[in-house]
Amino acid sequence: MPNRIPIEGLSTRLTRRAERAIQRTTDLAYVAGLGLAVSASPVIAQPASDAPKTDEAAMTQTQPAKGELGRELETRKQQFEQAAPAELIETFEKGVRDVEALGVLERAKNVGDQAPMFELPDGTGETVTLAGILKSGPAIVTFYRGSWCPYCNIQLRSYQQHLDQFRALGAELVAISPEKPTPADAEDAPNYEFHVLSDSGNEVADAFGIRYRLPDELIDAFSGRLDLAEYNGDGSWTLPLGATYVIDAEGRIVYSYLSADYRTRAEPEDLIAALRSIGSDG
Repeated sequence: MPNRIPIEGLSTRLTRRAERAIQRTTDLAYVAGLGLAVSASPVIAQPASDAPKTDEAAMTQTQPAKGELGRELETRKQQFEQAAPAELIETFEKGVRDVEALGVLERAKNVGDQAPMFELPDGTGETVTLAGILKSGPAIVTFYRGSWCPYCNIQLRSYQQHLDQFRALGAELVAISPEKPTPADAEDAPNYEFHVLSDSGNEVADAFGIRYRLPDELIDAFSGRLDLAEYNGDGSWTLPLGATYVIDAEGRIVYSYLSADYRTRAEPEDLIAALRSIGSDG
């Protein structure tokens, strides 16, 4: 079952988490900038004028029009850039070029592909399988870097707010990161009503073609700021690209969001449109 907590404990826990977040503001701002260096690269889709005029091409998205989520992410980005020194931003830009050469976006699963089946643990100790979810209908599968990433947290909160709309269209939401599972009764457990799963070593991300290792200089930049090995429980220094998929009940990817820029995410409205397209096709 999705992670849940008693409503009477939610306010206190959120307050404590907010206090800890304030204490970590400086380091997280630095790490957020590192995220640009390790996750951003040019999109792989052809420009709209050159893209094939097919339904599948229309459902492969890389730069969504900014809705409410996009505007909130943009605000967060601007706050960081206003505070960051120019030399730090240049370091991140070099990271963009380094990751661009990896070709990870070209290897990623895309619209029309069969989604790799997986089984992963959640914070309750339950093993959740994609095959099991698809027995009841489509799935939204989103990969995120971790709870330390402020952009990821903005995205997941937005998806929580739209969860009823996803479920009204028969879909379940699954969020996957390489972080170790957080026990459901822990003070810092995710306050979400959807599946939050732990992908140790990014093995499922690798099956989707979106796993990559940070360049050495970015590992050095993380050192002393964020203990990624402690968060993830392994020393591989790998992360998943930002990616969100809508998968139909037959396991076929019908929508993909593959922009690797960690500061942009699939808009909930676009996921809803993709889910509605499944119903219209059926």
